[in-house]
Amino acid sequence: MDQATGMHSPGNIRELENVIERAVVFCDVDIIKTADLPVFLKEKTEEDLAASDLALAEKVEKLEIMEIKRALRENDGVKSRAARALGITERMLGYKMKVYDLSSK
Repeated sequence: MDQATGMHSPGNIRELENVIERAVVFCDVDIIKTADLPVFLKEKTEEDLAASDLALAEKVEKLEIMEIKRALRENDGVKSRAARALGITERMLGYKMKVYDLSSK
């Protein structure tokens, strides 16, 4: 997490700068909107999921997928570190990735 902005960003500052520069170049107006940003910056938050009309099982699945993706991103795709960050075994992470059809990249 960037200490200055409080924003989660995969990668380093240079990558974040590239994202902002690209948004500025392709933006139609003077204000950068959500649509101008890459998908990874538009993930749903826990609050969005809680407010949705999804069944509990669907909310749990979406939250689990979101957390797995976050852990993999923050640990450079290294499954053992991501599993440790999630508090599960690497085998369980592998199983969940297979069930949800997720890759480590």
